[in-house]
Amino acid sequence: MNYVNVKKCRVCGNKDLTVAIRFAPQFLSPTFVKTNKRNHLADIKVPLTVVVCDRAKNPTCCGLVQLKETTNHELLYKDYFYRSATNDTMKKDLKDVVTTVLTKVKTKKGDVVVDIGSNDGTMISYFPKSLTRIGVEPAKNIT
Repeated sequence: MNYVNVKKCRVCGNKDLTVAIRFAPQFLSPTFVKTNKRNHLADIKVPLTVVVCDRAKNPTCCGLVQLKETTNHELLYKDYFYRSATNDTMKKDLKDVVTTVLTKVKTKKGDVVVDIGSNDGTMISYFPKSLTRIGVEPAKNIT
C-alpha cells in the first residue's frame, strides 16, 4: 500500500475530522530521477486531503490541521537525494531562519533545539554549540 488514511487526529485522537481541501493526487516529492523509464516511483500518485480536527463537532479537541493520508515512509525516505549543504542559497536561507529564531526566542546554555527533517544537518549546525542540538532525519542514506 502506498498510503493509509488517518482515522483520528494525530495529536488528540479525536475522530471528528472534517475535510477542508481536497487536492488531486500528487506525485511523490522525492522521486527526482534521471529517467522515469522502469522506475516504479514515477508512477505513484497519492491523494492530498487536508482535514481539520473539528472543534465545531467536538469542542474538547485540538483543532489541528493535518493531512488525511500518510504516505509509506519507505517510498519517501529510503533513498533521498537532496543535501542542503550543496546549495549556497539554501545554506544562506537556513542560516537566516536560525538568525530570525534566535532574535525571537531567548536561549540559554543547555536549551534543546530540534530540527525535524534535518537533512544533512546544515540548519541545526547554525545554532550555537552551547545548545543541545538534535537533528531528526528519516532518510536512511543521509548521514
